[in-house]
This record gives sequence, C-alpha cells and structure tokens, in this order.
Amino acid sequence: MKALLASVTEPAEIAGLSRDRLALIPGIGGQLSGEIHSFFHRPMGLQQSLDEARRQLEQLHRLGGRMMTILDPDYPPLLREIYDPPACLFIRGTLPPQPQPGLAVVGTRHSSTYGKACAALFSGGLAACGITIYSGLAYGIDMAAHEAALKAGGTTVAVLASGVDTVYTDPKGRLWPKIVERGALISEEWIGSELSAGKFPKRNRIISGITSGTIVIESALKGGSLITASSALEQNREVFAVPGSIFSAHSEGTNMLIQEGRAKPVMKIDDVLAEFGTMLPPSRKE
Repeated sequence: MKALLASVTEPAEIAGLSRDRLALIPGIGGQLSGEIHSFFHRPMGLQQSLDEARRQLEQLHRLGGRMMTILDPDYPPLLREIYDPPACLFIRGTLPPQPQPGLAVVGTRHSSTYGKACAALFSGGLAACGITIYSGLAYGIDMAAHEAALKAGGTTVAVLASGVDTVYTDPKGRLWPKIVERGALISEEWIGSELSAGKFPKRNRIISGITSGTIVIESALKGGSLITASSALEQNREVFAVPGSIFSAHSEGTNMLIQEGRAKPVMKIDDVLAEFGTMLPPSRKE
C-alpha cells in the first residue's frame, strides 16, 4: 500500500492504473499487479468489499473503537516509516499522543520468575519515566510488561495478532480492559478474522516498527521475540537484551543477541534511558 500511494497523487488514482503500470511499481510485480487490477475491475467483487468494509466499521464502532489509516495525520510516524506499514489499524482505546516515546518489551511465553521480575523492573520503571510500553499481550513476559506499566501509572499498548474483538490470552478480561482505559489494543487484522501462525510475525513487525527500540527479556533460540528483534534491526531501531543464566534455555536467545553484537546488553533502567533520555519531557529526566 505504501508503494502504491507513493506512485500516485491521489489514492483514487490507483483504481485507474493499468496492469503494466502497476507492475512497474517497486514491490508489486506481475502477479500482484494482476490481482490489484482485477479487484478494481470486477464490479460485484468491489461492491462486496465495500459492503464488508462497512460491516467492519459498524462492528468496530459497537466495540467503542475506531479505524486509523496510513493517510491519517495521526498515524504513528515511526510505523509509517517501515517498509510495509499496515494500511489501517483497528484501535480500541487511545494511542498515546506524538511525540511521546515508546519502547517494546517482549519475551518468551514460558517465562521464569527471573524473567517476569526483569519485565516488571524495566516496564514499570520506563513507564514511570513517561515511555509508553508496547507488547503483544501474549502469556509470560508480554503480560508481565503490560501489568507493570499499568501498575506504575503509565501507558501501555497491546498489539494483537487477532482482531481487536478477541483477546485469546485474556478471555475473562482480567487485563485488557485496563489497557484500553490507559492505552490501547491495536491490530491490522479484521474483526472476526481467524488466528493463524502466520499472523504473529506480521504482528511482531508492528510492535518493533511503532517503537523506537525493543527490549528482549528471555527468549529461546527460536522464539518469536527474536523475530521481533530482527524486524527492529531491519527497521533501523535499537535492540536491547537482558542477559540471562547460561544454564537457562529461556535465555539462550537473548544471550546470543548480545554475543553476536545484535543487541545492547541492559541490566538497569539507566542503560536504556542513556539511549532515549533526550526524548523525554524535562520533568521525567530527573
């Protein structure tokens, strides 16, 4: 979508582009250009899509949410910068105002007592300094990060791999309503869409892309948190990792990030603030 919008003066012009013209747009190519052209030239298909979009908006409004598109002035500026920003975001709650700084705190679902304590330390401390904490509301480190930010009186945003109508990790509403009250649930997935494995890496690139940096707390060598870290590096964001025990499988991923020079080791909040202190309001730097 970002490439398409960059190729025209007005978004409506996309519908009038030929297959050949679409194919010349970087990142589109032959197959996708045919699909885009066919979409705009199948009257019934286009009408069905418009009807479904209206239904989505109606459902979102019933949930008290709103939709934000990449064309809106309040679309998160850092997210807009990445290679493949979502065309739209479904939002329940309120995204923090710009330029309030944000950091991602992510880690394994199978967190240890040590990992949860680290998540509480960093998320709570950084939230108290005026930094918004972003995570994925998964079990383990993610939930610990959201809870600590709220306990510190800060703001937190959960980026979901499902639609904002379904929080599969918190079906009884123990945590997510508090996040909506003091931050937001956001997703690029349609309401009612089924959760699948492929949606988690898509979600992870939003977590890293919407923030200035990512802190990884406990991750196995093949953990999803390493995908978030890789996305952050590709997006030219800072990556931090909390060192862990050499005897813990849950710390193999974080220790590897540090060993390979892909992440800066952090052991206290000041290690992170040293990188982002200039972004904070004067009253929060002390």
